[in-house]
Order: sequence, then structure tokens, then C-alpha cells
Amino acid sequence: MEINFLEIMMASEKGKIIVQQFIENDESFITVPDRKKIVKIACSWMQQKIGLYPSSDQKSDMAAAIVKSFPCLGIRESGSVKHDHYYDPKAGGFLETRLKTLRKNLPAEQRKRKASGTPNSARKVKPKGILEKENVCEATNQEMLKFKV
Repeated sequence: MEINFLEIMMASEKGKIIVQQFIENDESFITVPDRKKIVKIACSWMQQKIGLYPSSDQKSDMAAAIVKSFPCLGIRESGSVKHDHYYDPKAGGFLETRLKTLRKNLPAEQRKRKASGTPNSARKVKPKGILEKENVCEATNQEMLKFKV
């Protein structure tokens, strides 16, 4: 899928400002806050056109389109410009992180995966050295008796 990311950016007010600043800076850099806005704009577009569950290829195409539009955001390695930090099928990336954040706000019935409980909610085994409430009182009383004269 061919994505014209500059067109997507120009359709957004914040995107227009970022593109204008990028051109004014001789296309040499983009600030971290602007990079975050770029990711939000990209994910918002994907959400509208594809949904919150785009395929790996679609996310990879978007990452490539971002770096093609803003080469300073890519990672230069062995003569090529990489976009793996925006999306990598194994590691995730900026796009996947933003999509996960957006998915958290979905009602449970619209999610593909159900949210799990708190990490320790299923834990039934008590760590060693932890006393039951009744035993704490009993142990405290025994300690107090030792110090009575």
C-alpha cells in the first residue's frame, strides 16, 4: 500500500505547522515533541482508514512513509535509512505503542484481546514472613509480654 504521508500531514493543522517548520529548518531536524505529534497523526489516520488493528504490512508501510517524508527521522545504517524504530514486527515501535494506547480506551467488547487483571490479582500464595492478621496481633501480644516486668 502506497502512503503519501506529506498529504496526510497537510490535512492536519498540527501537521501543516510541522511540515512548515521542517522546511524552514532546511529539512535537517524535527524536535521530539513534533515527532510525537507525527506518530499521533499517523495513528489517527490509520484508525480512521484501517481501524485500530492494522496489519504488520500496513504499519510497516506507514513507518516507511514517515521516514520517506522526513528522512532525518530515519536511522542511517550501512548506507540506507531504516524505519524499524517506528515499526518492527518483533519489537513494536512508536506506531505500535501509540496504537496500543488507543486500544486501551476501547470498550471491552470492541477489543480483540481482553484486558487482564492486575498482575498480582491471581496470586494466592503468601510470601514467606507474612503473618495472618490474627497471628500479627498474637505475635505482638507475646512480644509485649516479654518486656513486662
